[in-house]
Amino acid sequence: MSEGRQKKKLDMRNGSPVSPDPMPDDIEELVDLMDHASAIAGHGQGVTAPTFDHAMRVFNQLKVHCDRRLTIQLVEAHHGLKQATTALKVATWWLAIITILLGAMELWKELH
Repeated sequence: MSEGRQKKKLDMRNGSPVSPDPMPDDIEELVDLMDHASAIAGHGQGVTAPTFDHAMRVFNQLKVHCDRRLTIQLVEAHHGLKQATTALKVATWWLAIITILLGAMELWKELH
């Protein structure tokens, strides 16, 4: 996480955290909000037990959205790696062909 940046916090309504609407797509922001929901849940004991339950529901909503975003990023990275691998295979074969042709030219020069 970036140094010196302001951590995101959940909005509160009647002493309970409120899920952001719309859900953010930035992973760092989601993690900040999950940390905040977890901290709220940690303080919700005894009389404030409903706050614990609500904060955990918000945390779980954020976690599911974070997992979804991470999965999307992983799929995008996988596609990028597949394209890069294909490009490297083509480049490797191209270099092999060029090397063989240059070697053949050198051999032809030596023989003539």
